[in-house]
Amino acid sequence: MSALSSSTPEWLPNFLVVGAAKAGTTALHEYLGQHPEVFLPDRQEPSFFAFDGQPINFRGPNGSYAAVNQTAVRSLAEYEALFSVASPGALRGEVSPVYLYWPGTAERIRARLPQVKLCIILRDPANRAFSGYMHAVREGKEPEADFASALAAEPQRIRDNWGFMWRYADLGHYPAQIRRYLDVFPPEQLEIVLYDDLRRDPAALCQRLFRFVGADPAFRPDTSVRHNVSGRPRSRGIHDLLRRDGPLRGVARTAAPILGRERLRRAQARLSSANLAEQTFPAQQRAQLVAAFRSEVEELAELIGRDLQAWLEIKESGAGDQAGGHGDDRHS
Repeated sequence: MSALSSSTPEWLPNFLVVGAAKAGTTALHEYLGQHPEVFLPDRQEPSFFAFDGQPINFRGPNGSYAAVNQTAVRSLAEYEALFSVASPGALRGEVSPVYLYWPGTAERIRARLPQVKLCIILRDPANRAFSGYMHAVREGKEPEADFASALAAEPQRIRDNWGFMWRYADLGHYPAQIRRYLDVFPPEQLEIVLYDDLRRDPAALCQRLFRFVGADPAFRPDTSVRHNVSGRPRSRGIHDLLRRDGPLRGVARTAAPILGRERLRRAQARLSSANLAEQTFPAQQRAQLVAAFRSEVEELAELIGRDLQAWLEIKESGAGDQAGGHGDDRHS
């Protein structure tokens, strides 16, 4: 690991949202970033501490490369640059869901940021897995036609070094992931919340996190917009057009100073959500995953002191959530 640069205390983050993926991290990026005392870079998921200068070569379907190979920030200088435009005195943070999952990340964070505050949001691992599958379907990156086939293919995909997007079940082994952080950070530097909390009262959850990171907890963000919804696009062309990295990104950059970046993001999120069709999580696959995760869910409940009995229920649901309907996947 390279030495810290002289600007590290000034420019690196005060807090990190470290995961889990498809548990509301995109929504938290949008909501927390509204606080006037908080700075989050526009670039989501820099994933710097997962790799920190290491070469990566994750694969994907049909011999393709995983996008993280290109999107991950792997130099300290590039990472610091993400925060260099923050206002003096701002609380700086970033959101990278891979941090919870990837071994060695907690130690790398501790080495560079020993005082950092760490936010962890967890979702029912069965529903999280199905939402992850539907995310890959949404992006046109899942070759299997059904969730059961994708689950069956997952062990071989991991052996073949496929990227995190396709590790639907493997991302849900939370107790081991959390213990990696508890092994190197004192518990008072971790705030562990649930996706259930985000769905129930997103403003209250954000205020809890504002208090944890040191921002004024009285601020109430606008949580009315669904972000990163999973589902099957009704129109692939419209979905691709509305992607943040799609053909309209130049228009969006031009319009942002006039209309406002947040207003454009909210409009884009609403249009994208409207183009997604509801998908049902089959009860058979949910039962399979609930059985596989049962002992870990019980272990997690004891570890974090929360009642997780609802995560062990078996019934059909929509878009990875027990309440049904892709609208309930609104905070992915």
